[in-house]
Amino acid sequence: MKRRRVVLGTVLALLGLVSVVSFIQRQTLEAELTEIAHARITEFRNEQQNEETKNTIRIGSRVAASKTFLIFGKVTGKISIFIEHQTNDGQDRFIEGLEFFYERTENGWDQTESGRCTSDLCTLEGKRLLDAIGQR
Repeated sequence: MKRRRVVLGTVLALLGLVSVVSFIQRQTLEAELTEIAHARITEFRNEQQNEETKNTIRIGSRVAASKTFLIFGKVTGKISIFIEHQTNDGQDRFIEGLEFFYERTENGWDQTESGRCTSDLCTLEGKRLLDAIGQR
């Protein structure tokens, strides 16, 4: 009986340790992706100053990072940027979603894919994020 408690205690302690390590790794990786997201937003705002077709109201981003096997394996990341625009006449607003996918290498983050997100789900996600950050 005592041996079972020791084994159970050891297993629970190891699970707790793995969870903490995984959390810290994910936070560190997401901080790196957040810097990339801010650079992308700045780049977008600079491009937007040269265009007069859309008026940007709000911009927000969400980042996520993961490893293949909890604390080991290939590291991947995703940056979602949501932009709320208003037409020049002020009548219509719409949310545009941009998604960037990354893979971590020894040289840093390498972009593997990107695309526009135009579905209703993307619009809803963007609205929720932008409302949550309250940016105007």
